[in-house]
Amino acid sequence: MKNVILLLSALMLTCPASATILTLDNSENSAAQYASFGAAQNAASAGDTLLVHPSVYSYGDVNLTKRLVLIGPGHDATQLNGMEARFGIIKLQTNSSGSVIESLLCSAVQGDVFQQTDDITIRNCYLESGAPVKSSFGDGSSADRWLVEGNVMTATNCGGCALLNLETSSDDWIVRNNFIQLGSNFNGMLLLKANATFIFSNNVVLVRQTNFPVFRQVAGAHFQNNIFWMLTDVTDFTEECTNCSFVHNLFYSPTATLDAIPGTNNVMNQEPLFTQLTAEQPQFVHTNDYRLAEGSPGKAGGTDASDLGLYGGNYPFRMAGFSPTVPRVSSLTPAFQSVPQGGTVNLQLSGFRAGQ
Repeated sequence: MKNVILLLSALMLTCPASATILTLDNSENSAAQYASFGAAQNAASAGDTLLVHPSVYSYGDVNLTKRLVLIGPGHDATQLNGMEARFGIIKLQTNSSGSVIESLLCSAVQGDVFQQTDDITIRNCYLESGAPVKSSFGDGSSADRWLVEGNVMTATNCGGCALLNLETSSDDWIVRNNFIQLGSNFNGMLLLKANATFIFSNNVVLVRQTNFPVFRQVAGAHFQNNIFWMLTDVTDFTEECTNCSFVHNLFYSPTATLDAIPGTNNVMNQEPLFTQLTAEQPQFVHTNDYRLAEGSPGKAGGTDASDLGLYGGNYPFRMAGFSPTVPRVSSLTPAFQSVPQGGTVNLQLSGFRAGQ
């Protein structure tokens, strides 16, 4: 069944006429064209798409050396027969500018030292490590115009690490509509290190460390339409954030009264009232519902009069991380069928169009 779905998915994926779709699956006896990322990348041309399939094996750390589109199946293993399309660190090299990384599980996506990695898009991924997103750094490097949207980013404990680490070579970043979760009760975990032009919009941020600022060397960043749920002894949220602007955000702590935030139309010390949580605190769980319930102080509270948080700005946040550009097969009946050689196999296929 997996081989049939792999083939159908590849056929249904729409790409520009000049681009080629390549399939990647390191499972045993897979029907994909390539079993390793290195082989697939070597065969690809700039602008091609690698359709990455779930597996019981990780694809490991990789160096992205071409402008490619990497698309996985999402990050909810319960909908993928318990499998994942998982990478370690995806390191971006010069010539990878313009790449799209979508619907994968990764430890991190990071620009490598001395590299020029502009116009990167990271979308609908699940990223989990001490530093999940990091720009290029070092002499001659650049990492401008990154778009980071629709992801789940959970930081593992790492002293002094920043979940979002923008070096001085980075400008014009947009980080929007992500669920961001800092490490649990670990001093030294940062949300953001950035001295660059930076817009942070419609994110839900769970701050769980104690006695440590969430920013380091941040200057000139703009925060709008976000929800910050604070489990920290730090009441001055803006510490080490110089000349930052905060508008139409919601700040809440169940354990402390937070200091007022300079800015306009910020909601202070009110619970956001998510529709459904499996626990009193909103750690990311695929079965949670982070839409705002009726009566939430964040309803229609955004700069555009849409809701604060993940679904603001009419963004179609996808809890399972499905790609909005790829149709999905949901069922194949019968799953197994035996016919004589030369016989006819009758299948009934159900699925979702791209965007559903």
